Amino acid sequence: MGKVNKRRGIGFKSQKQQRKLDNVLHSLQDRWSTFSIFSEHIYFQRSRYAVSTPYTLSDVADDIIIDNSQPRTDIDWRKGRRVVELSVLADGLRSCEECGIPLHLSHCVGIITYGLGAFLKVPCSNTDCHHINKIATGKKHGRVWDANTKLATAMIHTGMNTSQVNNFLAAINIPPVSEKVITNRMKEAGLSVEEIAKESMQEAISEERLLTHEKQGADAITASVDAGWQKRGSGRSYDSLSESRYKSLPFGKPLSCESLRLALEQLFEAYRKQCRKLAFLGSTQGNEAFNKSVSSKAPKSLHLSASANLNYRVASSVAQKNQGHEYLLKVHKNIGLSPGKFTRQRAILNDIRRAKRKALANTREARKRRLNRKLERGNKLTSAEVREGPTYEPGVEFNDLEVDDVEAIPPPNYPPLKSPPLGSGSYVYFDLEATGFERDSHITQIAALDEDSDEYLCTYVIPQKPISTQASKVTGLALNGTTLHHNGKAVKAVSIQEALQDLISFLGNLPSKKPKILVGHNIKSYDCPILMNALRNCNIDDRFEEEVIGFLDTMKLFRLSFPSQKSYFQQHLSKVLLAEYFTYEAHNALEDVQTQKL
Repeated sequence: MGKVNKRRGIGFKSQKQQRKLDNVLHSLQDRWSTFSIFSEHIYFQRSRYAVSTPYTLSDVADDIIIDNSQPRTDIDWRKGRRVVELSVLADGLRSCEECGIPLHLSHCVGIITYGLGAFLKVPCSNTDCHHINKIATGKKHGRVWDANTKLATAMIHTGMNTSQVNNFLAAINIPPVSEKVITNRMKEAGLSVEEIAKESMQEAISEERLLTHEKQGADAITASVDAGWQKRGSGRSYDSLSESRYKSLPFGKPLSCESLRLALEQLFEAYRKQCRKLAFLGSTQGNEAFNKSVSSKAPKSLHLSASANLNYRVASSVAQKNQGHEYLLKVHKNIGLSPGKFTRQRAILNDIRRAKRKALANTREARKRRLNRKLERGNKLTSAEVREGPTYEPGVEFNDLEVDDVEAIPPPNYPPLKSPPLGSGSYVYFDLEATGFERDSHITQIAALDEDSDEYLCTYVIPQKPISTQASKVTGLALNGTTLHHNGKAVKAVSIQEALQDLISFLGNLPSKKPKILVGHNIKSYDCPILMNALRNCNIDDRFEEEVIGFLDTMKLFRLSFPSQKSYFQQHLSKVLLAEYFTYEAHNALEDVQTQKL
């Protein structure tokens, strides 16, 4: 063992051993000093917000968590969860700042939180060093943590506010972020979003001009204009909260100057002279899609119009409309942040899905599905209105409405049947007469006539409701006690249960074994609702649907075939089209079905 130099305080190490140890330590320090956080950030040099000198880990960050402008220090760093960039953390733990010895995360004695970013206090395990190292959990640009800026960008993109973000973070056990941090970073991200939105609008305008010039030979472009309220309601509440007082006007009151009124009249007079050009209205479907995007990023339930926050979110919608979800990558690069692998993947995936949905929506099959869904919604609404009955009408307090003291709970709403294809069944003409002209009237006569075999059914029904005077004049049916009379003569009548069972048996015993399609004139709004209500009240609608697959209203066919007719009631059409063949008694169910067959 070499000579020991005790005057240098190196213990029992020889000078040769001490020089070797010093060389190793210096080489380690030189090696790891090149991997500072400043050099890790590959986008920092291109950022227009970059500072001229790199920061050090001992700098006090701008992102604070509590209102007294001091970072939050926690001794028990194991509690809760943190947002950590593994590569930054791994590089920070490679060596001690003083001696170069590798650090251990398990030796951490505390954490200093700055929003979503943090410094870990990790002491060196070297017994001669014991230096407390501050290890960053993420990247920074200047003195600002990247995670906090990206959080603000995500809030603008998704339409979340501070309370929602902190509720989300608390739900997954991550410390909340102060409103001051979010406000500062929101301004930083919002200005970048507005800049990207302006660039996208200039590109879109240039492209639109080019396409207009190629297709129409003109440089002028057509713009679609729409407007929306930040707060909806009626009357005074149409104004948003930010306009409750006109802060930029004297005393916060609206202007009432006569000269201003005249100037505005002259301004709109110029527009009036150009009304022919302005009145050429096109489709605003693109505006509706854009309004939907704005409403998702700036919900009307949030008061955003009093600050620049609303402008940031509208600009986000503009950029997304023009460039797709990949505008987020440009926003990050514009600030000096890395675009992010998973951010890029998600943006590309969303844009692919958007293009696929747009392509599928323009196909013929998709348009047919939309029309069918619209028809089903209309049928459900009509069915619900029929079941509910009249709930309000003009002058309701003066009308003599028959209201029962006790009403049964209506049956559940049945899904509407799909329209059967033409030629898929045999046609049976049918018609009803009832106690009134309302959809909840009771049936007084049922008639049906088979097109192929000419077999027919005509049944009179004893109603449970009195026949109205007007209906009696039209149909000639009158109820005297329990006896039904037609034009003053008593006719054989049965209960509604028996009449409907006879109708179902008649349909099932016809020679044609094809499913039946009931044909009638103006049956959609009158006969069909009355018949289906009666079937459901008697609990035999399932048996009826086994025999019948649909209805066909001939009034729509006559409207298409004879568009010049003054009226499309069956009585008028028979006089105009069938007068030379025969005359018939109107509002008699049997006469009606015989006329329908002709």
